[in-house]
Amino acid sequence: MVPSNELSLASGTAPLQSSDPSALVQFFGTGLGVTLAAVFGGIVAVIVAAVAPKLTEQSLQRIRDDGVVAFLVGLGISIVGAIVIVLLAITGFGLILAIPGVIALAVLGIVGSAIGTLLVGRFVLDVVSSSAGEPDTVVVAFAGALVLAVVSLVPILGSLVNFVVSTTGFGAVLFVLWERHG
Repeated sequence: MVPSNELSLASGTAPLQSSDPSALVQFFGTGLGVTLAAVFGGIVAVIVAAVAPKLTEQSLQRIRDDGVVAFLVGLGISIVGAIVIVLLAITGFGLILAIPGVIALAVLGIVGSAIGTLLVGRFVLDVVSSSAGEPDTVVVAFAGALVLAVVSLVPILGSLVNFVVSTTGFGAVLFVLWERHG
């Protein structure tokens, strides 16, 4: 037996209605995914800006001053940190150090990603807005999160942009913490 859609295509007529709901589910799933990503990213960025406002401003300034170096530091520490953690985890005693290392890198990665989100939000609002005042942090955070969530829909470019933004924020946070305590 041949499905009715194939019969209508063979006869030259198009089916009136698709019996495959996957396109509709995919459309709403994508919309829901973008919405959730934007909301979650915005909330995390607002929390980071509220909990550590000085770190946030200094990290954003570091990116504005030298974003390429911040990216390279973030990339280098990500790679070296992962290697060191794996090497520590291989040894029995090193596992005691590896677990806090993973937690520290994860927290710094989340903070760095939030800093990147705020940077994108400020950039977008500076381009779009003509007002001279500083935009509200909540608006900046959700604007950046929405832009990054929408850009992430582009298969390769979206992942690359999110990686660069997060890694640059991570490197900037590391720079600021190093200057404070190093």
